[in-house]
Amino acid sequence: MILNSFMHDRTILTYKGASNELQVDEVGALDAQWIYLSSMLGTSFTTVASVLSQGHHRIAFNPSTYQAEMGAAALKPLLDRVEILVMNYEEACKFLGQRYETRPDIRDLFDEMAKLPPKIFAITDGDAGTHTFDRRHYYRALPTPDLQVVETTGAGDAFASTFTAALMLGEPLNTAIHLGMTNAESVLTGRGAKAQLLSRDALYQAAGAIRRTIERVD
Repeated sequence: MILNSFMHDRTILTYKGASNELQVDEVGALDAQWIYLSSMLGTSFTTVASVLSQGHHRIAFNPSTYQAEMGAAALKPLLDRVEILVMNYEEACKFLGQRYETRPDIRDLFDEMAKLPPKIFAITDGDAGTHTFDRRHYYRALPTPDLQVVETTGAGDAFASTFTAALMLGEPLNTAIHLGMTNAESVLTGRGAKAQLLSRDALYQAAGAIRRTIERVD
């Protein structure tokens, strides 16, 4: 069930059903160098953690709000294997047990996250842009000015998946950030989570036409 609002947001109510009941014997061999993992709950979470613990995959993890609320200790079976961790600002606060309403400083959040195994951390923050930390440098990327937002559904997923794909393809971190934000901004200009997703060629073309500010702090 999708609830429209008067602004740019929508609330989506879902019942996962069988998606929460995945068993180990229902998962075949995962013949892939990379695994991009989003929300898995219930039995499925235990199954995924068990399956991934036995492989040599490189893992990117984009947890849901529900998983973020579980905290780092509960997600440890996965986090020990995760290389790239992406979440939004509110999820990052919940993940670290901090109050979103008090607006903790992004650098403080990264300092806490740096105690965890992943190598790269990214936090999306709505119209404030994105924040990324690779254990050496902190990057802040600003959104395209005067972007005409139609709806926000799927923009965070577009950033996280495109950011990960760019790193998989060997792009430098600042390019991966730019490509992720470009695809997310494309999604923001249309209705629905997938209608405005860009193909690789279209993405590189669109990104080449945008001059984006990406600040790096050593």
